[in-house]
Amino acid sequence: MKVLLFWYLQSQEFYKSLHQHAVTLADIDKGDNRLTWADVGCGVGLMSRIADVKGYKVDSYDLDSGMIRGAKFLNRKRPHLTYTVQDVMTLVKIYDVVSATSLLSVVPDKKATLSKLQSLLHDGKSTLILIEPTEKMSLKNAWKMVTSVNTFFQYKMLLVWANARQGQALDKTIFDDITNISHYDVLNDMVRITVIKQKKEEKL
Repeated sequence: MKVLLFWYLQSQEFYKSLHQHAVTLADIDKGDNRLTWADVGCGVGLMSRIADVKGYKVDSYDLDSGMIRGAKFLNRKRPHLTYTVQDVMTLVKIYDVVSATSLLSVVPDKKATLSKLQSLLHDGKSTLILIEPTEKMSLKNAWKMVTSVNTFFQYKMLLVWANARQGQALDKTIFDDITNISHYDVLNDMVRITVIKQKKEEKL
């Protein structure tokens, strides 16, 4: 049931557009190389598919074996994509881009998980992309986007998502020691895309 709900959420236009926007924020000049991307907590694989279409070589990870089975099934026409059941804290491979959606808001040790995600980045130019609920993520605020029958069907999974994630906002102070960081609030400021750039001359 959970896999079906995630699939339905990830199939919604507002959710796809949010992730497509996040992928564009990676903003790395690939040149002639096919850069690598780790989608951590991939669910049923939406971000992985978008990054793949953009030309990245994608590895996807989730701790939930059901999500991985769902991702493999939904992406069976993209056999080159890899999906692995693995805890983020055990990852060791290094990537040009690392992404995580609604991961930090649900893990018990947010600071350690953030540090681990950063450790998966190349020492050279690379990017970490985080998508997390803000303090404005609530069922009440989600209903404000419903103005007609059409918008109800457009945003009904936003209502479900908001109900599940309200009260789980990520405290921005977790990023206080990080430079080269940008925040983008979307969906009536209920969701925040955080982009952390790692440049060659520094360590995060």
